[in-house]
Amino acid sequence: MIPHPWNWRVEHRPLIGDGQVQQLNVNDYYDLGKAIKELEADIAKLDDKGELKSIVWSMIMARWQLGKILAEPCALLPSSQRAAKSAVDAITRLVPEDINEAIATTETVYSWQLNSVVSALKNFETVLQNDMPEMATFAVAQIGIYRTESLINKPYLQITDDLRPLLLPLALRDVTEAGRCLAFSVPTAAAFHLSRAIETGMNQYYEALAGKPFNLKDATRNWAIKTQALKDAGADEKITEFLAHIRKAYRNPITHPDVVLETNEAFNFFPQAISVISLMLQAVKLLAPSTKEESSVEPVSEIAEEL
Repeated sequence: MIPHPWNWRVEHRPLIGDGQVQQLNVNDYYDLGKAIKELEADIAKLDDKGELKSIVWSMIMARWQLGKILAEPCALLPSSQRAAKSAVDAITRLVPEDINEAIATTETVYSWQLNSVVSALKNFETVLQNDMPEMATFAVAQIGIYRTESLINKPYLQITDDLRPLLLPLALRDVTEAGRCLAFSVPTAAAFHLSRAIETGMNQYYEALAGKPFNLKDATRNWAIKTQALKDAGADEKITEFLAHIRKAYRNPITHPDVVLETNEAFNFFPQAISVISLMLQAVKLLAPSTKEESSVEPVSEIAEEL
């Protein structure tokens, strides 16, 4: 059996957040344009009538490429979606969806039958040309050495392989959100998520040191008191000094509504946050070498798939 091209469009594409934001493959639009032009050229070669099989593959490929850009979540505006679906329907009226059946066809096709396909494709091109300036498609510039795709989909890879399994789900989610905020130039939000991830790491480190969670009332659950509690529990001075620096330079300022971080500040904060989280994870690992085997925390790879 030959694979059905109409189903080839069901492929993995990186999705962001709740799955309503999709990484766009602009090459799909290039391939679609080529497929449409090739089909139009093949149709133009036919006289008043001809064998359908002479153009069936061009029809299948054009329908496949239209299907790829119609896959949800679709970047096309509603009018372009309707025009694309009309073109798909026009092709399907002549070419069966089953590829084996389509290739085996011996039917004769007449020019008047193909006019509906040509008309639908030209209408789609016109509507798409009008819609494209209004489409919600954006190019995100690379931030420093960080590739945009990596910041959006897997910023947690900044944490080394041996420590990543110890990263708690809440911290993983905040690191991931921070990477996305940094990629999309939302620096204050990036710093907020990084601060949350660090605090989750502080909770985890303290529990590894003391054998129990922080016993603090709401009014005293702040970084300064938590850092002091870590010192009292015997935390590494290098870690507590790092935490104190981050609290003064980044965490405290962003708690004030009149403070708005610049992108370069969040960019500088990102590696520092990852560093202190990694230091705490390393300390947790040394305090409890069997943590990885005994932990009930979901594997990072499985959680990352949900993000």
